[in-house]
Amino acid sequence: MRRAVVVVVALVTPGLGWAPVGAAASVAVTEYQGVACPTATSCVAVGVDASGDLVAARLDAAGSPGPVSVSPSAMYPSGAPACPSAATCYAAGTDANNDGTVTPIAVATGHVGTPQEQDATIGEYHGMACATPTTCYAAGVSKGDVSGDAEYSVVTNGRPGRAVAIPGSGSSSGMQAACPPSASSCLVVGNYGTSGFVAIVSGPKVTALETITAYAYSVACPSASQCVIVGSHSLGSDPAFVTFDPVTGALGHVTAAHGAAGTFDGVACSSDQSCVIVGSGQTGGEWLALTSGRPGPVHATTAFLYGVGCGKGGPCYAAGSEKGVGVVLRLP
Repeated sequence: MRRAVVVVVALVTPGLGWAPVGAAASVAVTEYQGVACPTATSCVAVGVDASGDLVAARLDAAGSPGPVSVSPSAMYPSGAPACPSAATCYAAGTDANNDGTVTPIAVATGHVGTPQEQDATIGEYHGMACATPTTCYAAGVSKGDVSGDAEYSVVTNGRPGRAVAIPGSGSSSGMQAACPPSASSCLVVGNYGTSGFVAIVSGPKVTALETITAYAYSVACPSASQCVIVGSHSLGSDPAFVTFDPVTGALGHVTAAHGAAGTFDGVACSSDQSCVIVGSGQTGGEWLALTSGRPGPVHATTAFLYGVGCGKGGPCYAAGSEKGVGVVLRLP
C-alpha cells in the first residue's frame, strides 16, 4: 500500500531558493523527472511514485500539480514527456519486462493511458521528442547492447517502431531528443566514453553525427537553426552547454557555467532567445537563464532538479525532488 505524502510545489524567487505555494495529492510522488508544455498555459509533469511507477499530473497556472494519475501497469519513465499536440503527451521509459515503452498522457486531465511496448529489442527509452502530431522519436539502448550503438525508434501515433542504430555513437547513456520547429529532422544526443554526440535523424535514417567535447544530457531547439545542448564539461567537473545549428551542422564552443556545480540535466526554451537550464550538484539544484546565448547568474535551490519545461511565451517549470518528495518549481 502506498504512503500518503503531500506533494510540495514551489515558486522560485531569484537568489532566494524556493518557497511552497501549494500542494495536495494522496499518491506518494517521490520525484518529478520532467515537464512538458504543449501550449503556453497547458503543462504536464511526469515522475515516479513510491513503487517506482510512472505518475503524471497536469499543472495549474501557479505550477501546482493537480490530481496524480498512476500508470495502469508497471512502467518507469525517463526524462521529460513529449507532446505532439495540445491534447496528448507521451512518457518514454521501460517496463517490468525491460522493454522500451511509450505511454500516453491526456493533457486536459493528466490521466495516464496504457503503455505501448517496442518490439522487444530496445530495453529502455531515455528521451523522446515529437516532429508532427503523428510522428515522434524515442531514443534508447538495445537489450544487452546488441548493436553496440545508441538506438532510436520512430513513434507513429503513440506506437514505437523498430530499432534504428546510430552508427558510431557507441554504447550510449543519458540520451535525449529534440525536434526543431517546422523541421523534417530531429536530434538525438547522448554520451559515449569521454565525450558526447549529437545525431540528426529523419525517419529511419541517420543523416549526420557530430562529436561533442563534453557530456550531453539534454537538448532543446527553440528555432529551426538553433539548438542548445547541456551536460557537463571535462568528465563532469563543470556543468556546461553548447549551441548547435542543425541546418549547417555547426557546433559552438563548449561553455562552462562558472559558479555552478554538478551537471546540467535539463533545458527548455520559451522563445527563440530565452531558455532555462537546470541541474543538480551534491547538495541541491541550480538553474540559470540563457538569453541570446548568454548565461545569467546561477540560482541555487534546496530541491534537486532533473528537468524543465516551458510553454511558448509562457513560464517555465522545473521538476525534481527534495527529501524524497517530488517537487515542481515555477521559474521566473
